[in-house]
Amino acid sequence: MVEEKMGNEKKEQPQPEPPVGSCHFFVKRKRRYCRFTRAKDSNYCAEHATIFDADVGKKRVLCPYDGKHTCYEAKLNHHMKKCPSRPKDMPAYYSAGINSGDDAGETVPDPKATVLTVPQAELEDLIDKVNQLYKEHIVSLGEEVLTHSCMQEEIERPGYGTAAIRHRKQQASLIGHMESLGLLVDNRCFLEMGAGKGQLSHWLHGAVKERNNIGFLLIDRSHVRNKMDNLHKEEGVMERIRIDIEHLRLDKVTCLCESDRSVVAFGKHLCGPATDLALRCVTETLAQETQHGEGAPRKRLKSESRQLAGAVIALCCHHRCAWRPYVGKGFFQECGLTARDFQVIASMSSWATCAWKGWSSQRKAATEKGIGARDGGIEGNGEVGLSKEDKFNLGVDSGDNVGNVAHVDKQKDAVVEQQKKKISGTEMDNKNNVQNNKIATFPTSLKAVCGRVSEASSTEKGRASGQTETSDETEEVEEEHQNVETMDGCSINSKLTQSEREQIGRKCKRLIDHGRICYLQEHGLRSTMKIYIEEFFTPENVVLLAS
Repeated sequence: MVEEKMGNEKKEQPQPEPPVGSCHFFVKRKRRYCRFTRAKDSNYCAEHATIFDADVGKKRVLCPYDGKHTCYEAKLNHHMKKCPSRPKDMPAYYSAGINSGDDAGETVPDPKATVLTVPQAELEDLIDKVNQLYKEHIVSLGEEVLTHSCMQEEIERPGYGTAAIRHRKQQASLIGHMESLGLLVDNRCFLEMGAGKGQLSHWLHGAVKERNNIGFLLIDRSHVRNKMDNLHKEEGVMERIRIDIEHLRLDKVTCLCESDRSVVAFGKHLCGPATDLALRCVTETLAQETQHGEGAPRKRLKSESRQLAGAVIALCCHHRCAWRPYVGKGFFQECGLTARDFQVIASMSSWATCAWKGWSSQRKAATEKGIGARDGGIEGNGEVGLSKEDKFNLGVDSGDNVGNVAHVDKQKDAVVEQQKKKISGTEMDNKNNVQNNKIATFPTSLKAVCGRVSEASSTEKGRASGQTETSDETEEVEEEHQNVETMDGCSINSKLTQSEREQIGRKCKRLIDHGRICYLQEHGLRSTMKIYIEEFFTPENVVLLAS
């Protein structure tokens, strides 16, 4: 009621007097008058005078480029030459949709299928397929957290918070992996895809500044302020182009087509489908086309053209992947998976990160148990040395019975029986007593994992203990992944524990990445995946390597 009264008071406020010499048009959205100068013999500016059919002496017409503004008819030609909405001339390296991919003969559901929309039976069958394919194709990931001397001083600098340290450790490890692949040598052009501020290129320059014939090309689709490549303007080794990778044709970029340097592609901010766009771009548009005798043009062989020396790409945001740009469609189709299956697998991949509680909770748990921060990971068997209780508290599962609904039902029934014995009906209604006594440790749904337990669930089964971390500690977690019941009224999340969903989510991520590895191998590159940073800093800690 108070808010309604306040809203009415705002609506009833009278308009202020128009300023002297300015337009009398009142902009309701901004609650102020137009600040343009009034036209001669009119209370409005030339722009707003046309709205009220005021005579300003000259006829105004809509701009051909943008109908949201007008100009004098007599000055239309002059306006069209300087109008900010005028279409810009596209550079030679722009080719609309050249890296966007295709549907590969599949019918792509629109809107896309997710764990929230598919029937539970279909979702359970797909989970079984994921577990089987993971056993057949995915090997245990090796952990190689590397560093480089070019960033040693920066990492050890005091005063940095956890977020700043994480970024620098990621950058140092990526540069270390480039060095281990033998990519930091002479005659290289380093291509940063999705460069952002160019921090990674800046530090990489420190590692190769003594090399000969070195160049950098930074690509980003957005305008970025405070770019670190500005620090290297005088050296003339860094060039930046603003374009979406989807439309980028590398063989038309001047600094590449006029040089015989091999290309090293890398990226730290290629979320979801951007990774696929980047991989297709560097493998399919880097080679030039030449005439082959009198026949049609053909692509140069790898030995005849500049080559892709290697790629180092940090992987993340698999839940945003889309079928059309995805480069591993061949692998999925060979496994009998459709575009719809891919969409659901991409959706399930969010389970791998939605329960990540952040640095503070992990540090606290590790300190209480007397273990290191890195021992809490589940990639690459990082749970070695943890007791069963420690694994549960840290969200770690050994992998046994993952996706086994019968096994989970038994666990769940046991927990519910314990709750009934411990809690009377009055205590069940008292949420504060439930939380204080820590009566429930079983996450009833994905909402419980994300700290959004429904009232009905908390009343019937108890609120999950320790699942109410604040959003400040979950910087890396996508908060959009919420759970609702499927069409048959039974949620799959009520049958899987938090750690089991996390394991399934990680398997979905690795299957998506394996398709990318198969794609790179088809293009003559040796490719693999490794854990490149501790999970304490981020659950998105896997890098794709190719050489």
